Amino acid sequence: MRRPELETTFRLALLLGEQVGSGALDVVTADSLFLSVLRAADKGLTELDLVKPAVRREVDAIAAAVRGFHRSWLNQVEARWAPGTDLVGALDLVRFGPAVFETEAQALAQLLAQGRAQGYLGRVDAFLRNIYRGQDISRLVNVNQADWLTIAKLSGRDAVSILNTWNRDFETFLGALSEKGYTGEVWGAIQEYYQARAKWKDPMIGVTTRQSGRQVALDALRREPAFALAQWGYRLMGPPPYMLCNSTPSCPALMALGVVDENMMRENPMPIHANCVHDWEPVMLRGEVPDEWMGWGTDTRGRIKENYRDLLQRWPSTPPWEDMSVWTGGWS
Repeated sequence: MRRPELETTFRLALLLGEQVGSGALDVVTADSLFLSVLRAADKGLTELDLVKPAVRREVDAIAAAVRGFHRSWLNQVEARWAPGTDLVGALDLVRFGPAVFETEAQALAQLLAQGRAQGYLGRVDAFLRNIYRGQDISRLVNVNQADWLTIAKLSGRDAVSILNTWNRDFETFLGALSEKGYTGEVWGAIQEYYQARAKWKDPMIGVTTRQSGRQVALDALRREPAFALAQWGYRLMGPPPYMLCNSTPSCPALMALGVVDENMMRENPMPIHANCVHDWEPVMLRGEVPDEWMGWGTDTRGRIKENYRDLLQRWPSTPPWEDMSVWTGGWS
């Protein structure tokens, strides 16, 4: 999409958001209108198509890691494939069975944790750039040890869900072939189905993984004593939202509200729907002494700055992979 089209799309999103905020439009109608406009223009876009290039690279990297994991599994399946394998035998081969489920889930969980950590670090980096204002902060950005555990648990949970979904999807696909009386080459059909599924499924996993890592980081930053030195609001940031999501309120409504309080932010943690690329940006509303920094106190800025400098030097960079008990309560 060319830049003028992007700007027009963004203006439309803001207009609809304002209508939702004023009560002139309900959320479902606004989302439907925006989606209809895009379809009428035959753009075929998703929110992911409108993100900044750096964000897209992070999402694509996670999606590529997931794709590599699945390709590796299919390579194992192909190595065990025997000529004449029927649909029932194909399902036994392609699904993640009890004998391999835990091992494969752990491998996938580590890939997801690495991607989630990148989202986490990006959120911390963006927050600190507002505090350190142009200084080199590369040495300071790390992952809190406690948050590594949170990231690990989330990634373990998601890995289990992804493998279970894979099993269900292939069971449904092969079952549909059986009902149709399919007599063609089964392995080719599986490969074709996998390719079609990966095109939308892997980026979706990439978005969810990155965005949830950013939410973990925001929660970590908010827990620090320095955060309490100022009053904060939160603004939903990201590309123009147009997906018809099942959440209430939806992204357009939340974006239209502008700066919201902590309760609203906590009631609507990101990502709020599939392929949601928005997240909450902390906005300093009030510090101890007004001055030139964002309109508020030098004292506040200095104290927050030094607290986070000390904090981040204490955060280790090595994830606790050796303690596999942190991943989940069980691999089923």
